Amino acid sequence: MLEGRLHPFEDILVTHAPARGHGDLPDPPHQGFDAFNGLLDWLHPKVMLHGHVHLDYGMLERERVHRSGVRLVNCFGWQEIEL
Repeated sequence: MLEGRLHPFEDILVTHAPARGHGDLPDPPHQGFDAFNGLLDWLHPKVMLHGHVHLDYGMLERERVHRSGVRLVNCFGWQEIEL
């Protein structure tokens, strides 16, 4: 078993909202969750897919990298990704 992982095949984490500070907005309805930051640090999946924050709300990036190195993808609408 890999350290910090419940299972060695946790490659994709799918959530509705983003991690706080990583693709969210300052208004309360569009803030991400702090708990996701710790979860990404602990599980360290290859990619986290989220939606909720629509890209047409402002100058938001479709993809970014979390402090843990996890690839974060805003899948609002639809998004084709390569794993």
